[in-house]
Amino acid sequence: MKVFSGFVGVILVVGVVFCSCCFGAGSKSGRAVHPEYLKAVKGYADALIEYGRDTYGAVGAPVFVAGCIDLKGKGFVRRKLEGQGIREGDRAYGANPHHDLNLYQVLYALSAVTGDEKYARAADEALKWFFENCQSGATKLFAWGEHLHWDVEAEACKGRDIHEFYRPWVLWERSFELAPKACADFATGLWDHQVYNHTGDFNRHAKWSAHGPGRRCNISRHGGFYIATWGYAYNVTKEPVYLKAIERVLLFKEASRHPITNFLPSDRNANSVNTWLSDITGEQVNLKHDPRIGGLHSHVAGTLSLAIDVHDAARYVDGGLKRMMLDFAHTEDEHFLKFHEGLGEDAEHLFVDLGGVSTMKPFAKGRSFCPIWDFTYGKATEAQVAMICYERYKQLEPGEIRDGYKRLITACGRRYLKNDPPAEAVQKPGIIGDVVLLMTVGYEFSHEKEYLERADYFARLGMLSGYIAASACGDWFRALRGDYARGYDDDGPFEAVGGS
Repeated sequence: MKVFSGFVGVILVVGVVFCSCCFGAGSKSGRAVHPEYLKAVKGYADALIEYGRDTYGAVGAPVFVAGCIDLKGKGFVRRKLEGQGIREGDRAYGANPHHDLNLYQVLYALSAVTGDEKYARAADEALKWFFENCQSGATKLFAWGEHLHWDVEAEACKGRDIHEFYRPWVLWERSFELAPKACADFATGLWDHQVYNHTGDFNRHAKWSAHGPGRRCNISRHGGFYIATWGYAYNVTKEPVYLKAIERVLLFKEASRHPITNFLPSDRNANSVNTWLSDITGEQVNLKHDPRIGGLHSHVAGTLSLAIDVHDAARYVDGGLKRMMLDFAHTEDEHFLKFHEGLGEDAEHLFVDLGGVSTMKPFAKGRSFCPIWDFTYGKATEAQVAMICYERYKQLEPGEIRDGYKRLITACGRRYLKNDPPAEAVQKPGIIGDVVLLMTVGYEFSHEKEYLERADYFARLGMLSGYIAASACGDWFRALRGDYARGYDDDGPFEAVGGS
């Protein structure tokens, strides 16, 4: 992913990123940067560089540390994140670049905007040290993601001994430049130790400390995370094993499709197969696992996330595999848009959360649709899904499919023009950040000033909340596809935006 080349413009804000096309002073990139917001983001970055790195335990390191910065004492503070929707067992008390992906991107963006290389240098130092020191000797998986972190007091990997991607890692280009061997080893370890016996089946949970892959929890978006990793690894190394890994996982996903609707399930659990077959026939069905039949439901935007990563990785391959990858992504476009036929600005709901694989419709009850504001564990807001659509929109050539995504994005933007957040949403900067980004996309599509005014409104809400989060937007950035590792999930104190 070309995160650092072809930079056109990055506009930064505090609380969230605000792409402001009409405010402020000029920047090194030639685009306007609101000086108030830029000052706040620089102050935030400066504080983290000075106070937020590892000075604990027996070995100091340049990595950034999660926990709590104690400006008065020297001890490491293990403070819980109350009210942020993060399970205590998943709280990183130490270094975890997956959790802090946004921070690294903001540091690189600040150097691009200001010309001060200290921000990019701090990010480089942190990532290089992490990759070269926080890797399992047995599996070569990094101590990061949903359940792991590098404990800066114990100088060891801590957590639940489960490797699971927390979100897409969109900095592979820079990562391979900083630590090529460690990153290549990780990509190989992902194939050897996350994918079950190289069959293409996988569990999003794999053991970190020793070989221990699982099966039948092959969440679609996680397949995309792996394929994105292998695609860039192949681009750098030209090792054919990464092409084999991509092909095997894609073939497995193809074999998982529902035999009638062709839609992808969330996994291939035999019990789920029996459930939906029983529903269809009205009779009790007891089948052993059939690799051609999918599960009961699917996280609809998660399949779109997979399509985005597959399309992106296709840039690095050619021949029949490239065609297979692009066709796969196009099929998921058709499915996603079919799920959302008839939904629009004035509908009660806009985006489907969980949909029936056999019906291609949202469930009649339960977690069927994404909320506008309510963001609890396992869910995503409409703005998040709209930004996933925008990422796919940017990948496509003009045409009916692209127009379908634009229609949904536009409808979502209009909904947020007239919906203010509840107090609890304001205190979760990821929620506000997604909406600010959506407002800037609305302006891109329409050139209507009300979108910029609304973006400014939401940005200032984020500032007033007392939280500082950061995202970035520009031609070299893309909107992160939420976190669907457990369905949808809370992205924690930073809501990431990735580069492409």
